[in-house]
Amino acid sequence: MKMKKVLAIGLSLAMLLGLAACGSPDSGEPSTSGTNTEPATEVSAPESTPTEGEEGTDKEESAASAEDVSLTMWTFPFGTDEQSAEERANYEAMAAEFEASTGIHVDVEIIPWGNRETKMLTAIASGEGPDVMYLNPDILKQFQAYGVLSPITEYISDETIGAYSESLLDNSVRIGGELYGLPVLVDLGRPVYNLDLVAEIGMTEDTLPTTWEEYDAMLAALKDKGIYGVYYNYASSGVSNGAFAQFFSEGCDVVKEDGTVDVDGEAGRKVLERLASWYQNGYTPTDSLSIADGDANFMSGKAASALSSTGAGFFVRMAPDITFNWAAGPILSGDAGQYGISTVGSLGVSKSCQNVEAAARWLEFFTETERNAQWCYFGGYICPKEDAVSPYQDLKGYGYILENLDCVRGEPNHAAARTMNTVFTPDLQAIVSGDVSLDEGIAKMKEDIEGIVSTVDALRN
Repeated sequence: MKMKKVLAIGLSLAMLLGLAACGSPDSGEPSTSGTNTEPATEVSAPESTPTEGEEGTDKEESAASAEDVSLTMWTFPFGTDEQSAEERANYEAMAAEFEASTGIHVDVEIIPWGNRETKMLTAIASGEGPDVMYLNPDILKQFQAYGVLSPITEYISDETIGAYSESLLDNSVRIGGELYGLPVLVDLGRPVYNLDLVAEIGMTEDTLPTTWEEYDAMLAALKDKGIYGVYYNYASSGVSNGAFAQFFSEGCDVVKEDGTVDVDGEAGRKVLERLASWYQNGYTPTDSLSIADGDANFMSGKAASALSSTGAGFFVRMAPDITFNWAAGPILSGDAGQYGISTVGSLGVSKSCQNVEAAARWLEFFTETERNAQWCYFGGYICPKEDAVSPYQDLKGYGYILENLDCVRGEPNHAAARTMNTVFTPDLQAIVSGDVSLDEGIAKMKEDIEGIVSTVDALRN
């Protein structure tokens, strides 16, 4: 793919991506995004940038001696501002260990989260982009569609691949049978409940909802007692507010891999009707339509349950501060199974990387189970390796998550997954508020998402 087309894609996406939701912890982006992290140092331009018809050049250069290889990785702040120095030191120690054993030098640059897709695309187009970069599934699918990622299947060992579940790979980094990255973190939430409030309707920890239908019944019963059952984040994106988890569990993909939008099907309609009923029936406060503040309302005892957008991090960072009697409940099931509010973070290799084999070696080093688990521990996330042991496994509410990682599926399997949130959120709000009828709102949502899909697909290689 010609680099000038990459630049054109970056510029075209800037308008869409600048509006897309970002900064939510369940997207692998801590809410404490480091606004004071050190600026990325200047990245030296590679000697040449591959263009169409030059695929063979990459393999020839990947055979170069390790001593001649230097890689640059772009990642983003996973700790708090106060942890920035510690986070940088952790990467430096990891890179030094890798260089000592392989002779390959790695510069790890920590850059701000904001507008990262356009930053990466523009940098790659200019020849000064990273060799390796942190990507969420929707961004990885975008970049693969636009031809700016290198497949790494041939460089990754069967042992490494076997350490991940097949469903995790298929829903995050495997496209058309090729690997375009390796997962480095997963996040998965489960509903939490104020046992003091649900006791008002005779519910106990042993009788908490297991399905979305049971959850609906709980909300209705609490409303009869004058209790808000949930503070639902209608102002957040589909990932953050848990809408995608509901769609998937009922059998709606939202956007299929081939670009088909199915929110108007029976399953999609069922979810949208349910979300509208929570607001219209008074199960959630009226300001939930415009303010994403669900965790705060639950923590203050104003709502009987939370579908937390902070995922597993809720149990690490927030649960210790709860003062009332609480419990975590099962991940809720729909007609098509169980899916929780979740995401996957991965490392991918840029098409402009001059030594894909060396970059793949760094990915395998980075994702070695014990090393990867320690990295996840720093950010409060879950190591995606099936044999990983989490330091948090005995934390209340957390152990169940580790046993249910097959419930992870954060975004639709299409390159438009993130940009579609620019229309999904306002269209959902219009339905919920009653500004449009359910039928009108669903029709508009389908049309608007199809427009986003069309725009994204038009930029494909």
